[in-house]
Amino acid sequence: MRKEIIDISKADLTQIGKIYHLDRAANSGVGWESTISSDPPVEGNCKIGFVRSIQLPVSVEKMERHLTTEEAMIAASDDIVVALAPATGGKADDAPDIKDLICVLLKPGDVLVVKKGVWHSACYGYCRPAMYYFMFEDLNEPVIWTKIIDGPCEIRL
Repeated sequence: MRKEIIDISKADLTQIGKIYHLDRAANSGVGWESTISSDPPVEGNCKIGFVRSIQLPVSVEKMERHLTTEEAMIAASDDIVVALAPATGGKADDAPDIKDLICVLLKPGDVLVVKKGVWHSACYGYCRPAMYYFMFEDLNEPVIWTKIIDGPCEIRL
């Protein structure tokens, strides 16, 4: 099933998480501008990761989730797209459902913090291969990729 890509600022994130727009400079000096989040995006003993990804179109067959920690996804130099689906419970046989799935566009400076238990794909470059960071609390939770019910999800421009 093909899903429309929506701008993250227009998405209902009530069940999914929260967004920080760090591209809106709050401080500046000669040759630089910066913004710092108003609160810690994720709690605890955090680790940060870096991903190089392919560009759209992609066919997403599986998604992952973390039952014990939030995950922050941080767009680096290019626009990225991520598929998200609300949490479905904590049983091992739970799975994301394509009818509940949304695909959102993150621009450089956007930080999406995904709530505990929310299903998410990897992020993919919108118009070209892209890079992004992710941050999470390290609780040694196993990562299990699960097939999307009635999937795959086709994400295209």
